[in-house]
Amino acid sequence: MKVIFKMRLKIHFVTIVNYDTIRTSDSYRKVFGQVERSKGMRRNRRKAVKTIVSLVAILVLSIAMALPAYAAIIDNGTVQLGINPEGHFNVEGGTESLPSDSTTAVGLRYIPTNGEATAPGCFCEGWGVANADAATGIFAGFANIATDGGAKGLVLLPETGVTDTADKTKEESEGSAFKSVVSAGGGRLKVTHHYKPSASPNLYEVEITVENTGKRPIGDLRYRRVMDWDIAPVTFSEFVEIHVGEASNVILATTDGFQSANPLSSPGPNIGTPPTTLHPGSPDYVARSASDQGSLFDFGFGELKAGEKKTFKTYYGAAENRKEALNALSAVGAEVYSFGIPSDPATGAPSLNGPHIFIFAFGEVGGDSVDTIAPTTTLVASSAKPAQANGWFSSDITVTLNAVDKLPGSKVDKTYYRIDGGAWKEYSAPFQFSSDKNYKVDYYSKDLAGNIELEKSTTLKLDKTSPVTRYGLQKIEAVNKKGTTYIAGFKVTLKPEDQLSGVSHTFYRINGGGWTAYTDPFEISANNTRTLEYYTVDNAGNVEISNVMDFVNGTFTGAK
Repeated sequence: MKVIFKMRLKIHFVTIVNYDTIRTSDSYRKVFGQVERSKGMRRNRRKAVKTIVSLVAILVLSIAMALPAYAAIIDNGTVQLGINPEGHFNVEGGTESLPSDSTTAVGLRYIPTNGEATAPGCFCEGWGVANADAATGIFAGFANIATDGGAKGLVLLPETGVTDTADKTKEESEGSAFKSVVSAGGGRLKVTHHYKPSASPNLYEVEITVENTGKRPIGDLRYRRVMDWDIAPVTFSEFVEIHVGEASNVILATTDGFQSANPLSSPGPNIGTPPTTLHPGSPDYVARSASDQGSLFDFGFGELKAGEKKTFKTYYGAAENRKEALNALSAVGAEVYSFGIPSDPATGAPSLNGPHIFIFAFGEVGGDSVDTIAPTTTLVASSAKPAQANGWFSSDITVTLNAVDKLPGSKVDKTYYRIDGGAWKEYSAPFQFSSDKNYKVDYYSKDLAGNIELEKSTTLKLDKTSPVTRYGLQKIEAVNKKGTTYIAGFKVTLKPEDQLSGVSHTFYRINGGGWTAYTDPFEISANNTRTLEYYTVDNAGNVEISNVMDFVNGTFTGAK
C-alpha cells in the first residue's frame, strides 16, 4: 500500500512514501515496534494513537530534511509571488483569489485587488538558459510547469531558499525575498535568481546572475523568460502591451506565452492579436483585441568566458493603472516590458485605469530606461547690464532656453515657446528683446518618449529709456529798505517722470556740493546760488543726464 503525506514546510508539495520502506526504517522500528510489542494495544488505544502520531511527525521531519530546497510564497505588501525552487512561478497554498480567477495558487498577485496574473489557467511561466554555440557545446536548462513538465537540465543547489523572513504582510507568505540557485550544462553554468523588493513598491526585482563555472567558454549565452497572462476580471481574455525599444541584448520578443522555456526551442508566435514578433527598434505591440495571450523574451549575451559572470534584472509586479505601472518601471530604470491589461467586461475595451495592470520587465539589457518623467526647461535671460533686483533690465535681453531630461539615455525632442500669448514656435536658438515693454514668455519641452513638460511662464521687463525730471520755480519776493520788491530766491519743485519702470530716486546739489536725495520742494537764495543740478534714476537703473540751472549765465538745460 501507499501512504500519502501532504505537507507545507515552507513549501506546497505531495510526497509519495512506500509503506514497505516505512516499515523497515529505523524510525518505524523505534516507534511502531513499541506499538506491536504492546500487549495492551487494544485496551490502551489512546496511547497507541499518540505513538502513531509521533511516528508521522518523525517521518515528515525526516522527509523535509532530506529535501534540498523548497518553493515559497513571498510578498512586499503590494505584490505577492509564488516561486518554485528552480525560480519559475506558480505555487499552491495561497488564499482564494478573485472570483473570476478562482485559484489558491500564487504566481504573480496584486495584493490590493487580490488579482492573480499567471496561475488561474495553465502554470505557463518559466525561464531557461542555454549555450547556442556548437563549437563550445550546445546545452540548455529550463523550467516551466505546464509547457515543459517542470525543470529540465537544471540541478538545484543548496543556497536556494528564503533570504528575508521580515516585511511580509500575508499570512501564507514566508518572507519578502527568495533566492533560487541552480546549475546547468553539467555544472558549466551557475544561475541565480534573487527575488527581492525593488525601489518601487509595485515591483519585485529579480537579480539574475549567470556564472560560467566551467573550464571552457560559453560561446553564445542565451536566456528566455516566458509567461501566459491571465488577467481578471475577464480571465483568459486580456490585452497585452510589449515594449522592446532599442535594447541590444534582445534577440526577439513574441506575444506567445505558451511556448517552451527552452531558449533553443521555437519562440512562436502562434498566439496574439495578431501573433507578433518584435526585434530591437520595432514599434510597441498593443493587442488589437482581447484574447488569451502572453509574452516571450529571448536574450543573447554573447560569449561568457570561464569564470565570468553576466548580471541583469527582471521585474515582476502590478499597479492600479497604466500610468502608475509606467512610473514604477521608470523608478527602477527598466528598459523592456510587457503589460497584462484587463478587458472591460461591459465593452471589451482595455481597462487602462485598472483595477490592476500587471507588469513583467527587464533591466540592464542594453536599452534605454523607460521614461515617464518630462524634461525640465530653464529660461536664462542675459544682458550687457545685469538686471536690477526688481527684475528690470536696462539693455537688450537675450533669452536662452535650456532643456534637459532626467533619465540617462533619455533625450529631449523639442522645445517650444511663445511671446505674449502669440503662436507657439519651436526653439532653435537664443532670441532677443530690444524694445521697451514687459514680455511674457511661455515655454515647455517634450522628450522622445512623449513626456510633455508642464507649461512655464516668465515675465521679462525691459526699460532702456532714462527718466525725465521737470522743474518748477516759484519766486520768493522781498522788499528792500526803499520799499522796492525784489526776487530774493526761489522755491524749487522737481517733478520726475518715467513711463515704464517708474521713478526710483531724484537727486540735486547746489553750487557743486554734495548730492542730496529730493523729497520735498526746497528754497534757494538768489544772493548765493550760482548753479542747481538735478537728475533722476528709474527702477531699471537708467540714469538721467544731469540738468543744470546756471543762474549766473541764465541758462537752464532741464524741462519745465
